[in-house]
Amino acid sequence: MKIWRRENFYKGQRGTCSVKLFFLGLIIIIFCIFSCQNQKITWRGSIKNEKGLTVVRNPARPIYKKDIISFEEELQIGSADKSEKYIFSAIDGLDVDDNGHIYVLDSRAAQVKVFSPDGEYLRSIGGRGQGPGEMQMPLFLQITADNELVVQDLAAQHFLYFSLDGRFLRKEAYWEERALRAVRLDQQGNLIGLKMGAPPPMGGWVLRKYNSNFEPIMTLAEQPPDMAAKTEYNILRPTFYFDIFSNDNIILGNSEKYELDILNPQGKLIKKILKKYRHLRIRDDDRDFYKERYESFIKIGGKLNFPGYFPCFCGLAVDDKGRIFVKTFEREKTRKDVFYFDIFDEEGKYLAKMPIAINLNRDSVWKNGKLYTVETSQEGVPMVKRFKVTFLF
Repeated sequence: MKIWRRENFYKGQRGTCSVKLFFLGLIIIIFCIFSCQNQKITWRGSIKNEKGLTVVRNPARPIYKKDIISFEEELQIGSADKSEKYIFSAIDGLDVDDNGHIYVLDSRAAQVKVFSPDGEYLRSIGGRGQGPGEMQMPLFLQITADNELVVQDLAAQHFLYFSLDGRFLRKEAYWEERALRAVRLDQQGNLIGLKMGAPPPMGGWVLRKYNSNFEPIMTLAEQPPDMAAKTEYNILRPTFYFDIFSNDNIILGNSEKYELDILNPQGKLIKKILKKYRHLRIRDDDRDFYKERYESFIKIGGKLNFPGYFPCFCGLAVDDKGRIFVKTFEREKTRKDVFYFDIFDEEGKYLAKMPIAINLNRDSVWKNGKLYTVETSQEGVPMVKRFKVTFLF
């Protein structure tokens, strides 16, 4: 007969408690690891006034360790499964009015297609021709601060103005700048535009600000032409990138160094945003990636000249809250066409580094918590997408 002693009872209790404590501790550790993945770390940068200039110096590490934004696709316009009204041949302009109506410039069709917030086709504006309200080579679209729709016709060297319901209002010529490529109109009606130089691959351009009469006010940046031989292309050459804030300030950066300049509407430098950066070496698989991208140039006898390292970044965009998105050359390991972005807040503090698969650039439209972008399907079909944007911090 087995005698159950008091000490055996307590021993069993201690064993059971030890197991419970072990699993409880394990759960706590797992919870802490999971919850801390996106935890803030102390920002170790600085914001100082240096001789009247605000200078923001960022460390190499961002404030947040993980992704801080989610993009949920809500709407897609442009599908071969629908009628011709919903198909685009080439998209060279996109904007959204205060009521959520979407305006898409189909440059090959030479018309603007208008869609409801639900993506239903409403009407077309313009058309190919030389008559009132007609276009030949439209390459720019924007809704102005006065709620007029403006389209640049590069071939005719005119800006065409329409009401949002499609009525043609007027046209204005810009004869002095024949190779002008519009980028953005500010709230005062001034134009930020590119004066294009030689055709690719030589290139070359000047970024200028023009008044409402399309007369140059100031030069903001300049990219000299590439003097390589005609059969060669100096790929990944550092260049300027820029965008415009909702308050008409301009952000400008030369990818040769990780430095972003903020200019006020008068062109005065008011802030510098710096980040510690280690140059990314160009590897053999990187060369293969770009050789595939420029396959047509190589097939006709062209040669790509590669530097040893990537430039600091390859794109620049700002949202409607003043946050800054800097596209880097670092790519996801499993998806080589998805690049990492450095994200900064409106002060210039380095928030996070995360991969973004959508086509985020200065032509994207941020409005009321939504992001509108121009995308291309796997079949090469251009389309417009709308995403619900949620910031996770």
